[in-house]
Amino acid sequence: MAGTISVVALDDGTNVARARFRDTDGVTREIRRTGRTKGDAKRRLQQAIRDRSAVASIGMLSGQSTVDELLDAWWCAKQETSRKLATGTRDIYEDIMSRIISPGLGKNRLHELTTGSLERFILGERRRASAQAELARTILKQALDHAARHDAIAANPMVSVSKVARKRVEPTVLTIEQLTALRAMAASMRQNTWLADIIEVQLGLALRIGETLALRTEDIELLESADALVRVCGTVITPRREPPRRQGHTKDGPDGRRSLVAPGWVGEILTRRAALAGPSGLLFASRNDTILDPHNVRETFRKHLDAAGLPRVKLHSLRKTALTVIAESNGIQAAADYAAHSSSDITARHYVASRDFVRDQRSALKALAPG
Repeated sequence: MAGTISVVALDDGTNVARARFRDTDGVTREIRRTGRTKGDAKRRLQQAIRDRSAVASIGMLSGQSTVDELLDAWWCAKQETSRKLATGTRDIYEDIMSRIISPGLGKNRLHELTTGSLERFILGERRRASAQAELARTILKQALDHAARHDAIAANPMVSVSKVARKRVEPTVLTIEQLTALRAMAASMRQNTWLADIIEVQLGLALRIGETLALRTEDIELLESADALVRVCGTVITPRREPPRRQGHTKDGPDGRRSLVAPGWVGEILTRRAALAGPSGLLFASRNDTILDPHNVRETFRKHLDAAGLPRVKLHSLRKTALTVIAESNGIQAAADYAAHSSSDITARHYVASRDFVRDQRSALKALAPG
């Protein structure tokens, strides 16, 4: 914190600006700067005060730090402290920072940022790509929170930047007729015959495609009946500029691991594929026993839908279909638990279709019947 600036002219014509400054170590010192004119000396002293004000101990952030410097400091801290940050999420964050935030704001100094300037930046990005703009908004909010925590800025100017009202998009859920047509299409395929089994496993276990492709023989335990116990403990990811690989946890991190009892028809498929698995142990693998790329599987699925003249749906719709059926039978919370969602709100908003659920609680309500 600086006191009042005073400027005096010396006999030799030099102008000296002085102010007392309480430094980051708590000691008040006098700092001074000279200039050819009084205004020049004052501006130099003001610059020196800004350079010394509120320097953070981590990353040496101050109001004079640029947005690029802040992003570097924040990103290092976030990766060290966030255990659930998946490789795919890291890639997306880094893409948004390098492609959107840095070109638009990177050279701005933190003390120059205002709510108005950030609002204009986000609004401009929303006109180009709304989803990416909201992710940029999230990143900037977290990064500037980091700056505020380390006294580089007095308050986070992103707090009051406008948000986009969320619109609920009705999940695509397949009808019985659509599932019948889909199965007929898969059964008629002469190539990529693994797709038919992927469809059934993903539908019968409400899995994501990455989780399906990550299943190994060691993840399957046969039960007394045709059913099987399936441990969902990994997913296939495709990092930028790298081949696909199996990650030792799901998209949700360690919390996403779950054990599911597969219904009989899925258990039979898993048993058959486990018996045919190669040295990798993967239930779904290429001819060379390597990991299948989720992007390629989705593209194969789309092409066969088009060839069969079927309405275009996504593989992920199979997961939504399964969770909707579970919710209709046993409630939203049961579906959320099955999918390992952190909240039933996520299940209701993104995975379960708004159909007319028949809620049957007659057995519970019998206690209220008249004598």
